[in-house]
Amino acid sequence: MIEVEKKFSLRSEDIPGLIADSQFISEQTFTDSYLDTPDFLLTLQNKWLRLRDNNFQFKFPSAGYPGQFSDLDLDEQIKKAVGIISADPLYTALKKHGFQEFCRMVTRRKKYRKDSFIIDIDQMDFGYVLGEIELVVDYESLVPAALDKIKAYAQEKDLILLPVRVKIFEYLKRNNQNLYQKLVASGIVQQS
Repeated sequence: MIEVEKKFSLRSEDIPGLIADSQFISEQTFTDSYLDTPDFLLTLQNKWLRLRDNNFQFKFPSAGYPGQFSDLDLDEQIKKAVGIISADPLYTALKKHGFQEFCRMVTRRKKYRKDSFIIDIDQMDFGYVLGEIELVVDYESLVPAALDKIKAYAQEKDLILLPVRVKIFEYLKRNNQNLYQKLVASGIVQQS
């Protein structure tokens, strides 16, 4: 299964229309810690190693679909993806190879379902609010059609269809201008 998602910057007046007639699924609060080497070996390649609460995730760009990411969440797969050969547990191996936290944020997420769409509304502890609309497809060939469905649904809900900074980029823009500017210079972040 492939998660196809699009993020939207939300104004407070957008939220009631976005979730109208949807089914509330859950609310959760989680902490994300992003880790990398001191020279940002992964981040400057648009690869993201994240510890969400107690679970590691490694996100990297999907081949052929700009803006879409694939995920790894098994420790051994993550070690291999970041170039670590070690019998140590993942966290220990990362520390031994110089990985350290460079970002920590707390997110309150409300999740809804509307037909085949999953809608997330994320409020971060640094004052940023994002919405995400997601569809799940079985084959990569269905990704473009799923993106079109998501965009049509967003237009129906009067969401702003402009480029949006994902949480980590907004956090870095506000809290680590040096790294943010390196991401802009590398083309990973589009300046807006």
